[in-house]
Amino acid sequence: MIIVFVVFLLSSCIDSEKVEGQSYSQISGYLEIKMCFFLRHKKYNGNGGVIFLDKKADLMVIECTFFNCIAKWGGAIYFIGDNSALSKVCANRCLSDCYHFAEFDSYKKCKIDLLSYTQCSNNTNFLCAIMLNQGNQHFHGVNSSYNKASIMSCLLSQGSSNLSCGFCNFFQNVDSQGRMMSFESGTNIRNIYLCNLVQNKPESNQGLIFIYSQYVFSDCIFMYNSFTLFKVLYGTLLVKNSHVVHQSTFNSGSIVTENIHYSKTDLYPLEFYGTNKCQTPFFNKNTNRMTEYQFPLFILFSILIK
Repeated sequence: MIIVFVVFLLSSCIDSEKVEGQSYSQISGYLEIKMCFFLRHKKYNGNGGVIFLDKKADLMVIECTFFNCIAKWGGAIYFIGDNSALSKVCANRCLSDCYHFAEFDSYKKCKIDLLSYTQCSNNTNFLCAIMLNQGNQHFHGVNSSYNKASIMSCLLSQGSSNLSCGFCNFFQNVDSQGRMMSFESGTNIRNIYLCNLVQNKPESNQGLIFIYSQYVFSDCIFMYNSFTLFKVLYGTLLVKNSHVVHQSTFNSGSIVTENIHYSKTDLYPLEFYGTNKCQTPFFNKNTNRMTEYQFPLFILFSILIK
């Protein structure tokens, strides 16, 4: 049996506008995309506005920006395969019916480092900003800010064999039905740690964070979020060594707490990729607050003519 791996390597590219039906697609092999700017890719009736991989493919995306990419499922990326990896990626104003930025069905591993996705959807009629399904899930150095959805404006993680989520920032996301983040299914204990969760605003009292299995939140900061913070549907949740300044009910369901401080504290001074490309809020050391980065038009213009 002869196995052929197909490799695509794109380096130092600036990608112009693309319309219906134009994207990077394959059903097997290995795809690497590096240092690209994708502007307004649109695939209204298909999946993955820029990248669509199915079945046995592996994916690597490095130092790329996705701006205003649109598809029916997975506004920028729709991936089904063994291994996926993103590093130094930002997405701004991406949109779909489901998974505004991306869907990752990674049978073996999904590794995400230094990702910012912001302002994905300008209304709450659609579902979820990003979905991780199956496999070993690594979600580090991620910023999710100013996203809107009916549910899961931040993250849906399900079916994972292991989940490590750390050094993340979830800031001013809005859900019309609550359920900003949802962690579902699986049997292993999963860890979320060293995260800022600040000023998120669900529009109904369904709970910001849904839990369906065994999870541990440690050393996290929950400040000025609205409505019920945790809703445990089944399984158990341990919250420890964390600060909670909350405007409503702390939890609903089976929860254990250890060393919780109900007082204000300094946010973790996390830094994220793409501040000047994705309107990523940054930590202002002078005010101890997250500050919105204003996205000047000349930056986008300079990127396009570079």
